[in-house]
Amino acid sequence: MVSAVLFLSFFIFLILNVPIAICLGLSSVCAILYSGTSLTIVATNMYSGISKFLLLAIPFFVLSGNIMAKAGISKRLIKFVNTCVGHRRGGIAIVCVIVACFFGAISGSGPATVAALGAVLIPAMVEEGGFSAPFSTAMMATSSSIAIVIPPSIAFVVYASITGVSIADMFAGGILPGILMGLALILVIMIEVRRKGIQPTTKKAAWGERFRAFGDAFWGFLMPVIILGGIYGGIFTPTEAAAVSVVYGLFVGMVIYREVKFRDLIDIFVDSAKTTGGIMLIVACASLFSFVCTKFGISQAASELLGSVAHNQFIFLLIVNVIFLIAGCFIDANSAMYIFIPIMLPVCKALGYDLVAFGILATVNLAIGQVTPPVGVNLFVAISIKIKKGLEVSLQQISRAVVPMIAACVVVLLMVTYIPQISVCLPKAFAGSSYTGTSKLTDHADSTAGDNSSEDYNEIGDYSDLGWEEQTWNFACSTTETSTWAKAGEQFGKLMEKATGGKVHVKVYAADQLTNGNQSEGIQALMNGDPVQISMHSNLIYSAFDPRFNVVSLPFIFNSVEDADAKLDGEAGEKMNALLEEYGLHCMGMAENGFRQLTNSVREVKTAEDMKNLKIRVAGSNLLMECYKRWGADATNMNWSETYTALQQNTVEGQENPLPAIEAASVQEVQKYCSMWNANYDCLFFCINEELYGSLTPEQQKVVDEAGKKAVDYERDINRSGDDEIKERWTKQNGVKITAYEDLDIDSFKNAVADIPQWYQEELVKEGYDEAEVKELIEAFTSGTSGNYEVEDRSDLAWEEQTWNFACSTTETSTWAEAGRKFGEMMEKATGGKIHVNVYAADQLTNGNQSEGIQALMNGDPVQISMHSNLIYSAFDPRFNVVSLPFLFDSVKDADAKLDGAAGEKMKEILESYGVHCMGMAENGFRQLTNSVREVKSVDDMKSLKIRVAGSNLLMECYKRWGADATNMNWSETYTALQQNTVEGQENPLPAIEAASVQEVQKYCSMWNANYDCLFFCINEELYGSLTPEQQKVVDEAGKKAVDYERDINRSGDDEIKERWTKQNGVKITAYEDLDIDSFKNAVADIPQWYQEELVKEGYDEAEVKELIEAFTSGTSGNYEVEDRSDLAWEEQTWNFACSTTETSTWAEAGRKFGEMMEKATGGKIHVNVYAADQLTNGNQSEGIQALMNGDPVQISMHSNLIYSAFDPRFNVVSLPFLFDSVKDADAKLDGAAGEKMKEILESYGVHCMGMAENGFRQLTNSVREVKSVDDMKSLKIRVAGSNLLMECYKRWGADATNMNWSETYTALQQNTVEGQENPLPAIDAASVQEVQKYCSLWNANYDCLFFGINQEVYDKLTPEQQEVVDEIGQKAVQYEREINRAGDDEILNRWQTENGMDVTAYEDLDIDSFKKAVEDIPQWYEEELVKEGYDKEEVRELIRAFTSAEGSTAEYSMEDSSDLDWNAQTWNFACSTTETSTWAKAGEKFGELMEQATGGKVKVNVYAADQLTNGNQSEGIQALMDGDPVQISMHSNLIYSAFDPRFNVVSIPYLFQSVEDADKKLDGEGGEKMKEILGEYGLHCMGMAENGFRELTNSVREIKSADDMKGLKIRVAGSNLLMECYKRWGADATNMNWSETYTALQQNTVEGQENPLPAIDAASVQEVQKYCSMWNANYDCLFFCINQELYDSLTPEQQKVVDEAGAKAVKYEREINRAGDDEIKTRWANQNGVKITEYKDLDIDSFKKAVDGIDDWFVKELKSQGYDDGQDLVNAFK
Repeated sequence: MVSAVLFLSFFIFLILNVPIAICLGLSSVCAILYSGTSLTIVATNMYSGISKFLLLAIPFFVLSGNIMAKAGISKRLIKFVNTCVGHRRGGIAIVCVIVACFFGAISGSGPATVAALGAVLIPAMVEEGGFSAPFSTAMMATSSSIAIVIPPSIAFVVYASITGVSIADMFAGGILPGILMGLALILVIMIEVRRKGIQPTTKKAAWGERFRAFGDAFWGFLMPVIILGGIYGGIFTPTEAAAVSVVYGLFVGMVIYREVKFRDLIDIFVDSAKTTGGIMLIVACASLFSFVCTKFGISQAASELLGSVAHNQFIFLLIVNVIFLIAGCFIDANSAMYIFIPIMLPVCKALGYDLVAFGILATVNLAIGQVTPPVGVNLFVAISIKIKKGLEVSLQQISRAVVPMIAACVVVLLMVTYIPQISVCLPKAFAGSSYTGTSKLTDHADSTAGDNSSEDYNEIGDYSDLGWEEQTWNFACSTTETSTWAKAGEQFGKLMEKATGGKVHVKVYAADQLTNGNQSEGIQALMNGDPVQISMHSNLIYSAFDPRFNVVSLPFIFNSVEDADAKLDGEAGEKMNALLEEYGLHCMGMAENGFRQLTNSVREVKTAEDMKNLKIRVAGSNLLMECYKRWGADATNMNWSETYTALQQNTVEGQENPLPAIEAASVQEVQKYCSMWNANYDCLFFCINEELYGSLTPEQQKVVDEAGKKAVDYERDINRSGDDEIKERWTKQNGVKITAYEDLDIDSFKNAVADIPQWYQEELVKEGYDEAEVKELIEAFTSGTSGNYEVEDRSDLAWEEQTWNFACSTTETSTWAEAGRKFGEMMEKATGGKIHVNVYAADQLTNGNQSEGIQALMNGDPVQISMHSNLIYSAFDPRFNVVSLPFLFDSVKDADAKLDGAAGEKMKEILESYGVHCMGMAENGFRQLTNSVREVKSVDDMKSLKIRVAGSNLLMECYKRWGADATNMNWSETYTALQQNTVEGQENPLPAIEAASVQEVQKYCSMWNANYDCLFFCINEELYGSLTPEQQKVVDEAGKKAVDYERDINRSGDDEIKERWTKQNGVKITAYEDLDIDSFKNAVADIPQWYQEELVKEGYDEAEVKELIEAFTSGTSGNYEVEDRSDLAWEEQTWNFACSTTETSTWAEAGRKFGEMMEKATGGKIHVNVYAADQLTNGNQSEGIQALMNGDPVQISMHSNLIYSAFDPRFNVVSLPFLFDSVKDADAKLDGAAGEKMKEILESYGVHCMGMAENGFRQLTNSVREVKSVDDMKSLKIRVAGSNLLMECYKRWGADATNMNWSETYTALQQNTVEGQENPLPAIDAASVQEVQKYCSLWNANYDCLFFGINQEVYDKLTPEQQEVVDEIGQKAVQYEREINRAGDDEILNRWQTENGMDVTAYEDLDIDSFKKAVEDIPQWYEEELVKEGYDKEEVRELIRAFTSAEGSTAEYSMEDSSDLDWNAQTWNFACSTTETSTWAKAGEKFGELMEQATGGKVKVNVYAADQLTNGNQSEGIQALMDGDPVQISMHSNLIYSAFDPRFNVVSIPYLFQSVEDADKKLDGEGGEKMKEILGEYGLHCMGMAENGFRELTNSVREIKSADDMKGLKIRVAGSNLLMECYKRWGADATNMNWSETYTALQQNTVEGQENPLPAIDAASVQEVQKYCSMWNANYDCLFFCINQELYDSLTPEQQKVVDEAGAKAVKYEREINRAGDDEIKTRWANQNGVKITEYKDLDIDSFKKAVDGIDDWFVKELKSQGYDDGQDLVNAFK
């Protein structure tokens, strides 16, 4: 109906003879009023219609035309042309046509040409030429219409402003059609001459007269030459040409011809203003009319109608001509352009018709319209010219006379229409590759993009209701208009126009036209917001403004374009966005220029050596110049435009640039070699002026960002699509030798620029940039580089042609779908295109149903591969919920380690039972909590919050325990429910929350990392089974890489999401470290137990369920978080870490972890570079250690003790045979006294050891036979590591041992030079040795540790406080390495058996005693060897004893197999008061191991440290043990037990024990039996008494050596009446206080001292606030290791014996490891904290003993007063 109102009102106004401009404007207003739209858009649209840079040409051309007309140019032109052709028949009429063409080239206006020439030529044609007045007038009018076809032309300017084609192309295109129109009119004249018999009336002019006339008219002829020559010569733009024409006209009129006076200028300006005003009013109103047509869909409907009717160019062009010819009868050219061009242009492009040719034919049509009644403007001007009486002509007369002329012009029109070459030959010749008329290129690019990507870059929603103002934005880029940069600008324009309903229009100015081709000025114009509003420029150009933009081009920071995308779309890109924002720019995304490849004409470049002295042209960037210098090239900077010639003339021999740029400049014609090395990358910042962006509403900004992101993705796609074709063509046509990436020695290039990031950092700091910020910037690009997602070509494996369908639940832009595409790419590459993978996002193949998607995978049809969440899989089997147990993982890396290890193998086994083979487990992520009510920091804050929880019983149970009002709901309904407050919060990973825009209706987000959600990446088992083993390996490799890729890109965006939520949505993000995590953990502490019971209820085997849960919950990674200690005045430093193994090894991971923690702790001051494979010493391990000792170039390292033994054979002690009975035993010794010995030796070499990580037990493999006993070893040819100790051991075991480099071992095994080898499992696996070995014996004979050292000098330069931080972090890094190193062993063994058919013999199946017996005197032999080498015999003995003596834990903690005793499958919960790293908890773990070993896995023990099962309450923990639920076993102190019965205090009577050995003797004797009897009264069976230890005394006031020194000291004492009485007798001011409050009280001097065993004091860091420690051994504290009596009694006597044996061993183990660390603690306190340690022998012990003499009697009386009569007997038992 709006369209009816629009056109009906238009024709009514037209009929009423209302001026055309007013017709257009009023009819538009009528339509707007009818639609109910605000009239404010009228003014806005009219203004935006004329506020275009291009339209500035119109007033200038009008003004110049008026000046030239006044200057008398017309009569001079007439005179000259008349002297040339006036003597011919009809000569004066021919003069009219020719002069009209020339004058049109000056004025650009038809009516102006008629007005300027008509008064002279019309009378002359009648009086001198003999033509009739109507014919003469009509000819004048018609020939003047050529003015808008012959350049310069106002009509062409208008057309170019609408379509975006080049004005220069339009001007060039109009020349030939204009000439043809002139020739056609001359032909009409000749026919008229013959018909009327007209004869010439003028004599032929002499040549002299002609030359004089030419000289007089010369300055007029020069006008079009200057304008067109300047434009095509690139001197100025068409708009500038118009201004030049004004200046030139004034010069000619006032200086040369002197016919224009100053007084004439006022009239000229007024006339020009009137004409310009009229034209601009028409343009403004026509623009408004066009907007209404677009806004209300009229243009689109008309365009679709036209497209449906016109199926080919012929029909389309015929219709166009008819429409324009009819339109020309009623409306002027400019109005017609605005009304019809937007309708016709899409169809024109779709049909592939040239845009310039289309503009010419439209203009020719409208030129004809100028003389077509009833509104032929030229006709009206012609008949209104004042001439002699009798020569006047009426409209009817001229209308009849003009018909043959119109017919002639129509013939020319048809020629121009159907022979477009007439219009395009000249512009194509002038413009070359920058020609803008071709529409097919865009279509091709679009189709290419469509072919290469599933993304539809043309789709965007209709957001026209967001109140957009009518605007035109200018887009600028450096490259030509056919480039991918310009295409991206066009794409953005299309999307914005579509999204805004035509309100926002984007003009594309390629080659930085708006700033005369100057790129830097183009960027500056963008920053200013005028004349550029949007642009796409390279980071290298931006570096002229800020060198930090060079960071993108650091060498080798991206391993692929996908890796570049991931970084630039993630945290690194956010850094760039922040920098751009400083310059007033908002970045919508980073497109691609690409990797800058190397070409040269001299030689093939494959290594850094090949680069030496090559003369290379390098882009103008200090960074690139520095890189090329380090690669050995003779680098020079040069303009790109000069490069081809320089290469041709051999001034330079090579250059670097992305392939498309090289191709565009035809550089391949003069270069023989191209190296595809992917060294430096070049991105394009796609930016919009910040002020313009800020003027938009938030909703409008979202639309702009969406369109910008799509344009960036589009550019990346089309930019990449041509590389293969370019390389192929260069090879075939130009003979260029292309050297592929994989054929290059990339490491040589990388090594040469390894420290470029450091150089770059220093350069930026020199320029005044903040060092910490610079480091952070560089790290965002260089740290965590995505893995290598390349696969080898395995097309030789006889793959069948197949297509596999991949399904996932999320959208096609999700990381899940990206992983599917990545898998497809790798499979296609690996199989030579035989396997193709189709990606179906959002479970399209099962109508969006996720469960059906999984079922379809299990069936193998229609899905063959999928990625779905474990929570969705739980609908099939609740065991999959195990991954989401609360607080299971402490980080995403911890999740990776578990899911890639034994726990993940459990999942794979279950998946296999459903007919699915799992290739790996990707990441959905931690499910974070948001809500709209309050900040949630503790479990109390959760109370009664209405939370939407995913459909999982496990999650529902967790949220109930956290106190939430949990409800299940479809995710699709959640946003609305949150909006309507049906629920108040929800939980999901950040990307999922973001995708659903939930942050818009949530105020708070708690980053608590409670529940994790993984993605099973699976292939149908039947399909997998149909592949050969070699093909399966390829699939598994590609699958694993796809999983790693998904993890990588999934994590990269979290920081950006949180930052955006905070800024744009005002969400308060509460970080993990600001939450009371313990409160949440305590609330769900027994969830694993609940989950186990739930699974058992559902019929799953209890033992298997326990094993499954334990695989995930046991050995949970420690806390690798560190406090911010940036207040310790750290100096800015970079430390280099070196290790022998590859960058994917656990050694390198530990280095990275250390670096992460140091950076966090120091506020970025300490940065750690990781150099794997001993890169800094060319792979030489010994030199790597030497470099550490020197402190340059290595400051930190992790190397094996066996490598260190090359410096000192004492380091071999760690590898003595059968020294450790388990990895935990190794930890205990290496963290205890034995490890301290190693540290002392390392210190003598200038190395401070922060801890000893694990390489592991060196297991034995061979290809001959199963080795179960020493006899099986006889004569086996075994490769042994280069250590005399190992060689001696293997000789004694009977092997034929030989030393060999590890790198040579695989080949030697393959060729049978040796038959076996020994190494830790990960090392064997990494070298693929399992492929050539049939047998593996897990004998745990020799162990191999890793010394994690820092150069001593570097360490000593730190303050004591800083050293503490380094040591803490070093120890955490060691712990981390141990964990991840152990996590993969089960998976390795399982894979070896499954894939390689290896026979693995377990430790318990070996005759270990035979091996031990053969080497039982090795310690003696080793001692003698060391003495021979000059080491002190006593020191050597002490060293060996530290590792082999009881203190060092020689006791074997293993049990015989008693699984035949008919054990019931059970799980017992162990509780203790201390943390999970304490000796108490370790004893519980050891007991569990022993019980599991003895019972064949039937009895399992869960360890709950810190009394988790009773919310940290120790007394309740003991009570729970007495009740038998939820605790069945526990280890608690006798002092805590005294709360139940004061008799337990007897153990702590002062000076009861002379030593720890004496304590052992008594507690294992009569005294202990008394304790057991009392414990029995409380329903407990005691398996033994472990050690907390002597409670030593510390204080901050004075050294305590005697009882007198104790006087008046305020001492905190444990809650025991006995201890309080003792301290009073010693004269102290004793007070009781919770241990957790003691540190603060000591710090604030509320108390001055305290008493506790050393490990407890150390764990609480009390030594930091205490100056003195007295080792007085006064009170002792034991630990009762008990089991619930009822449970114990339910066992058979034989089973009870097993329990008691395991308990006794666990007690012995705890005593040993508890004592092992005391010396290290005291040494550290003295060195780092300055604590003065006063030893027992230096104390006046008698004074202390005397003070408490008689305390026994006091104790007995106290007991008696409380009703206990056995006090004296009890004391006697200990005395």
